[in-house]
Amino acid sequence: MSVVGLATGRGAARPLMRLVTMSSAPILRQLHLEERFLRRTEDNRCVINNGIAPPPPHIVMGMSG
Repeated sequence: MSVVGLATGRGAARPLMRLVTMSSAPILRQLHLEERFLRRTEDNRCVINNGIAPPPPHIVMGMSG
């Protein structure tokens, strides 16, 4: 996982966004991971899944709850 940019607040620097890269993970696994991040952390995350099936990469965005 890598960190993109830093934000300062209350005297401490924190990442603006955490980058999560996956390789050939099934979409259901990716969606479960995104849901877990949404419900359990306040960090901003970008999930990239490389090596999926032959169609071009897709961006799946959503929010539930």
